[in-house]
Amino acid sequence: MPKFSFTIHGLDMAKGFDGVFRGRPEPTVVVAAFAVANKHAVILGRDVVSFAAHSRFPSFAEGSLTRAYHVTNADAFVLLAAALEEDGGEDIKRTYAAMEAANAIQLWSHEHRSPEPVHLSQLDPHWCVPQRCELEDELGPLSRAVSDKWIGAACWLSEKPRDAVNVRFHFRSEDRRNDWTLLVNADHAAPYA
Repeated sequence: MPKFSFTIHGLDMAKGFDGVFRGRPEPTVVVAAFAVANKHAVILGRDVVSFAAHSRFPSFAEGSLTRAYHVTNADAFVLLAAALEEDGGEDIKRTYAAMEAANAIQLWSHEHRSPEPVHLSQLDPHWCVPQRCELEDELGPLSRAVSDKWIGAACWLSEKPRDAVNVRFHFRSEDRRNDWTLLVNADHAAPYA
């Protein structure tokens, strides 16, 4: 039985901005884990992690979340994260809800000049290095749906069993006033013998 686990250790914040009169940002990350098998993605779990930003940047906001999943069949695992500035919570609810529909999620990497949206089950090996990405569901791009609270999204594919590895999920807002990196330790264990 394959096992996938991850631990979030914190948020490294190079820059943070919440508007001229709104104080410091309230960083929040919606994270979801998926198993991919037989060209279908299935959600394993999703969480919302909030961090306390400091008044000076750069800074490090500690946070902790550990999740472990045992699945009967998986060809690969995907970890998807979206960073938002919390302000009332409606944008977080929208993003959290979007993560449930694994086969409706499409994304494309910022690395590609002409983006081709792909489903989670269609990710190729270049996603084995975390990629900043655009994210959409059946209602359209999340970055447009959640207004100025959207910082960014990032995705990572774990195709083969491996020892624990440190993974950095980088988020940068379109105006470049927010630049955050989520620090994660992930483990994709081989099936039991």
